[in-house]
Amino acid sequence: MDVRWEDFGWERLAGGVGRRRLPVWDATAGLVAGGSAALLYDTGATLREGRSCGSRPRRSSAAGV
Repeated sequence: MDVRWEDFGWERLAGGVGRRRLPVWDATAGLVAGGSAALLYDTGATLREGRSCGSRPRRSSAAGV
């Protein structure tokens, strides 16, 4: 991701690695993004939370999230 992680609600931890606290639940979603692929894990407790976690990185990354 070439953009600022914070602009999309994520905290940048290292190059290509970020996390996002999920509302309501005491849980954290994680994202590892590379040049050609990305891994999004722990996408929440509902389909809505999963879509929300995946939509921001998908819009801001060329990698297939």
